Amino acid sequence: MKRLKTVTAVAAAVCCFTATTQASFLAPNLTVFGDLQAAAGGVVLDSLLSAYSDPGLIGTVLSEVRAGDAANTLGGLSFYYYIDNTGGSVVSRLTTTGFGGVGIVDSKQVANGGTAPLFVTRDAGLGDGIGFNFVTPFTVPGPGISQLLIIHTAWTTWTKADASIIDSGRSDNLTVLAAVPEPTTFIAGALLLVPFALSTVRFMRNRATA
Repeated sequence: MKRLKTVTAVAAAVCCFTATTQASFLAPNLTVFGDLQAAAGGVVLDSLLSAYSDPGLIGTVLSEVRAGDAANTLGGLSFYYYIDNTGGSVVSRLTTTGFGGVGIVDSKQVANGGTAPLFVTRDAGLGDGIGFNFVTPFTVPGPGISQLLIIHTAWTTWTKADASIIDSGRSDNLTVLAAVPEPTTFIAGALLLVPFALSTVRFMRNRATA
């Protein structure tokens, strides 16, 4: 009964997101549940193994950059992430930055016997941060592994980016691989925010003169 109540509460919380979609395509300020793809694909262009260590929260995150993944309908690079949690604490969230200005991405997972995220979130604005959320009771156990977590993009370049691994009371920072958008994309994204900024200024002026 307790487990049923927990699952029901989690489902209710997820359903309350105002910007949630069942699809796997993830724009800024959206939450998706992601889709499974049959298998890992493409050619590995780069990989990085990064360790995290906080008392009880111990393990590694493997990130890979792949090209030519047949499941990537956006036609660019695919970014794979894999959590190997070897400590005694569970993992409730993996957050990676570096996707600001990248536009629409596609969130997928590959089943490998590990834990799948309950949902995937993306920051508002330019959408820099992407979070894989493993909500109780669906956390990555300690010890335990995650499914292969995938972000498909239309981009053709990559770099190192900041990431964080989190449980209910601990967190640690690490480095992963992420996309690099063209500078013109940042400019275009910034221009989209100009009308909002101007309307805010007008609102503040009207309040000051009221």
